[in-house]
Amino acid sequence: MNAHFDGEALSPAEGRRLSDWVNAHPDNARAVVQMGMIHEMTDSILSVPRLLDQLSLTSDPAVQRSIGESLDWIESRPAPGARTAALARRHAPGSRWFAVSSAMLAASLLLAVSTLLLDRGGTVARNDVGLAEVAPQPALPIAEPLVATVLDVFDVQWSEGRPAYRGMHIRRLAPIDISDGVLALTTSTGCDVVVQGPASLVFEDEDRIRLDRGRLTARISDEAAQIVVETPTARVVDLGTEFGVSVTDALETSVAVYEGVVELTSRNSTDDSDELQTRTLQAGRSGYVDGQGQLRWTIETLPHEREFIRPDEIADLRDARRGSSQAKEQVCFYELQRIRGLLGFQGFDIPSGGVDRSLAFADAGPRSDSLVRFDRDIVPGRLHSSGSLLVEETAPVFLDLDTSPDSAFARAGLLTDRGMVGRSDTELWLAWRTRATDHRRPGMYAGLSVMFGGDRQFHEPLFLGTTDNNDRLAVVANVGSRAIVQKLVDGGELSSGDSPRLWVLRMVFGERADKVAVWCDVPPGETPRVRPHAEILNANLMFDRLRLGVGTDASPWLFDDLVIAIRPDALGQAVGLISGE
Repeated sequence: MNAHFDGEALSPAEGRRLSDWVNAHPDNARAVVQMGMIHEMTDSILSVPRLLDQLSLTSDPAVQRSIGESLDWIESRPAPGARTAALARRHAPGSRWFAVSSAMLAASLLLAVSTLLLDRGGTVARNDVGLAEVAPQPALPIAEPLVATVLDVFDVQWSEGRPAYRGMHIRRLAPIDISDGVLALTTSTGCDVVVQGPASLVFEDEDRIRLDRGRLTARISDEAAQIVVETPTARVVDLGTEFGVSVTDALETSVAVYEGVVELTSRNSTDDSDELQTRTLQAGRSGYVDGQGQLRWTIETLPHEREFIRPDEIADLRDARRGSSQAKEQVCFYELQRIRGLLGFQGFDIPSGGVDRSLAFADAGPRSDSLVRFDRDIVPGRLHSSGSLLVEETAPVFLDLDTSPDSAFARAGLLTDRGMVGRSDTELWLAWRTRATDHRRPGMYAGLSVMFGGDRQFHEPLFLGTTDNNDRLAVVANVGSRAIVQKLVDGGELSSGDSPRLWVLRMVFGERADKVAVWCDVPPGETPRVRPHAEILNANLMFDRLRLGVGTDASPWLFDDLVIAIRPDALGQAVGLISGE
């Protein structure tokens, strides 16, 4: 391209390659125009001494006038230094050359691009047409400044049908309208922005975004300028932070703050007063403005840190696309957290000892008086480094739920006054997998208990597994000193067997009695259409921990992928995602 604008003749092969490249994408043609402008500008600036020499040597009035007008045009443009401007000002009698020369410059550049586009036969023709020989044409429109650059795209569907690609430039006031996918951007001020489709937005400036619908996350570095996000009903101003903003079709605005502080201001179109409603949101909190611009004054705790796709996830998405198993697992765990209605998850990540890949459980991970052991996945899925928990005879493992006031269970209204799960008029669903290593050794018992203490005799209101040296699956409700046993039946009694089992448990908490329903090997999403394999009542079902245990003379059991949700569809989405379905 440089050789072409320097007037050198290209070989046939060079010409074809350059022509093919220009025709490959509109941005390539624009690059030719930009390169031409650079050459024209540089040539003009470097020509000042030559023009001054010619001016001193000629006595022809027409030539003197032409050279003077050329110097006047150079002076009218931004110059790299005062010395050049001063020299030009000394010899600049004309005043009309700038507009004409700008038109000539635009025309010559268009001619250069046309040459590249039309010369499909091979050589790019040498452009010997001078500026003075080109008829004046309307100047090219001034383009809006570039405000952002696309860092990466993931399954993006641009509503206009045009492709989105890495390195794509976003100009001020240019609409961004994607129907699906994830778009990662960086602004000219150094702010990282992630847009999740469907979304419609526009950069009104490099530090101001108008989000009409959809979801975006912004992370402002220490060096970046402050950024403002405007929605139809709210205004979000960052105060040095990372935050997410979503706008629904009903114009509801939600804000989640991950780091730092943001200022959330409502835009109440029905309020004639000059006083706008404003709240300051700290990290870990969320705010909400309804479709009429009314600010909710209650500040809520974030359900988790991944409700929005955040900038630090882009590297994992990129590595997952390249085939990294570790990145795919991390992306799966992020997606798991975004399932609406999901409260908790406990995988048994081997490298972290079961601490990672855990939601709504205490940070300590699985707890036991004995060594916590792991084995391979019961059912291989998308959590590749995750194994299963191996529970051996008389070595129970406890999983402590997070029942703090800010926990997922508290936000779902499931906690009693005593801080236990089991509040009346609520419902909870659980799913998990088990496998008996040897079903011929059922032992005293093997399975999962919901408990509110450490003593099975006094603190275990519900148990699911095998009991009494029998490999038949059952659910046991302990009411005071009385145990009510209900076998799992599907045309016959179900046994533990050596194959993996998928358990689904529904608990409906009532004022007078709690109802329990159990399915075995039924996908959670299908449970509303399938009769439970066992149903039982419990007078007062409450708990704050789960116990995974195997009794005397029983073979070890494997437990894996325990999921907790408030709805069966959320349970089904989670189980399907983990399994890779």
